[in-house]
Amino acid sequence: MNYVAPDIAWASLTPILIVLGAAAVGVLVEAFVRKAADRRTFQMQLSVLALVLAFLAIVWQWVQLDQGGRVILDSMMFLDRQALLWQGLLVIFGIGGVLLAADKGKEGEDAFAPLGSVAPGSPEETVARKQGLAITEAFPLMLFATGGMMLFATVNDLLFMFVALELFSLPLYILVAIARRRRLLSQEGALKYFLLGAFSSAIFLFGAALLFGASGDAGVSGVTGMVELGLVAPAAGANHTVFLLGLFMVVVGLLFKIGAVPFHLWVPDAYQGAPTPVTPRPPPWQHSAASLTWCSTASSGR
Repeated sequence: MNYVAPDIAWASLTPILIVLGAAAVGVLVEAFVRKAADRRTFQMQLSVLALVLAFLAIVWQWVQLDQGGRVILDSMMFLDRQALLWQGLLVIFGIGGVLLAADKGKEGEDAFAPLGSVAPGSPEETVARKQGLAITEAFPLMLFATGGMMLFATVNDLLFMFVALELFSLPLYILVAIARRRRLLSQEGALKYFLLGAFSSAIFLFGAALLFGASGDAGVSGVTGMVELGLVAPAAGANHTVFLLGLFMVVVGLLFKIGAVPFHLWVPDAYQGAPTPVTPRPPPWQHSAASLTWCSTASSGR
């Protein structure tokens, strides 16, 4: 049996590779740059530079891309102008998030705790604040999350979608937990987010496995590509119930990630405890006057 190496169009992945490559460099910076102030400055500059370069790469791809789009990684990814539009918006929001994370308040401190491994209000945390320590790992974590979201905008396969989901979810679990103020609420929200996120990821992956198995008896080998699943769905035959169950579980996993009702119970805790640069925009079901008042109250003092 001869292995045939896949033909990967690396140029089409340039924006994602720039962001994820800068995030990997940021991890190395944490290991080799000793002074916290130097690390913070370098991480901020590296993050902004990487996101600006990624945006320029997106603009270049928009100009070069034809109307039909481009298939990447043997149809596991599909790049068209809609995907590039989403990637461009994510990069712009990422630049705003990095600048907001780099901003310091009146006390000369940012929104993140000086040390994430110590108890809130402990003597160790007091010493860390006096020494000017800061969690500069927040910048590469934000880059990893942004890169995962950009990857999610182009995926065309359930397994690759799972990778993209975990790539932008895992950094968010950590970012939610490292707020400088309201530390206990921050850690509580991150723990709930992590546990429920693990369950939803397992549900999504199990649903993808059911779809793979149900499509395997439809006259072809099992598939996880979205286009292929749409083609074999009418021929599912005896496995029609299994196919629907798998589809339901995949949809449940995705609805959790966007905080849609009734899978939104993690959202208020994560919003209340997360640092301000990490807190996302309230979803549509929170746009009542009472909810806006609650959001403004939860955001105060961070």
